[in-house]
Amino acid sequence: MTIYSGSLPNQLLRMDSFLAGPSSEPVPENMTMIPSHWLKKRAGNVIFKIQEGGETTIAKVYLPRKNLWREHWKRVSHRFFECKRGVTPTARCETEALALKLWSENGFRVPQVVESLEQFHIQFAPMLLMEFIEGETLHHFLTSPRPREAQKLDAVEALGALHGRRHKRALELKEPLLIQEHSTTKHILMNDSELITFDLEHGFANSYPVLSAMTEELSSTTRSLIRDLPNNPEVLKRYVAGYAGTDLLRQICAEFFSMKLRRIIKRKADRSRRNCFSKTEGMLQLQSIATQS
Repeated sequence: MTIYSGSLPNQLLRMDSFLAGPSSEPVPENMTMIPSHWLKKRAGNVIFKIQEGGETTIAKVYLPRKNLWREHWKRVSHRFFECKRGVTPTARCETEALALKLWSENGFRVPQVVESLEQFHIQFAPMLLMEFIEGETLHHFLTSPRPREAQKLDAVEALGALHGRRHKRALELKEPLLIQEHSTTKHILMNDSELITFDLEHGFANSYPVLSAMTEELSSTTRSLIRDLPNNPEVLKRYVAGYAGTDLLRQICAEFFSMKLRRIIKRKADRSRRNCFSKTEGMLQLQSIATQS
């Protein structure tokens, strides 16, 4: 994502013209652009960091991917094979708005949507205004040499506790949108000791079984944690200790390794893409720990 920062623009920003190039629709002078790969690719989301009256707000603008054929294939795959919500800019914006509201209403910390912001306008692109939260990603915290190893493991255990509570609530409500579709430590923000989940623009359709959705989140999380702390054998043990629901963990692992056609295809695809470390390997480790607990 590209981030623009500065005070409120004093003119209307036309995203359709801006996509053609900064020369055709320049960013207002009172906004500063942070260099990013986006200027070369011109695809994906754009983030504006806006300051007004001592308060900071984030404007997330949802844009198409550059490869339209890939986006079309993902749209078909998500709808008919993976039971995921749409991938168009409008669909992703709607999904994130629904998810942020749902998560917040059920007591899970996410960025709050700002209802209105005077004088800020973006045309020709769906957009959400959200609160700005200071902090660093969990990925940065775990891979940084600064924190002690014990502090890192405490954060991992806190993540396990957060996931355990949310998974229990998702089962109670039978709500797959309470499950993060693309879960990694890069999508968890640390603000002091608080963990905030962000980037919820992708989600599972209402028809998708909650337990199956949990396998997706847990397998992605497991792989992410092991990659961040590859030399610490305690990382998954602490995650399981925080999760505090080994019966549910065992059910999720059993679903992941089931012989259902969808699960077989996803495990095969994961192994072929991730030759260095697969979700399957991570889930095998997690299953072993959960079984012994």
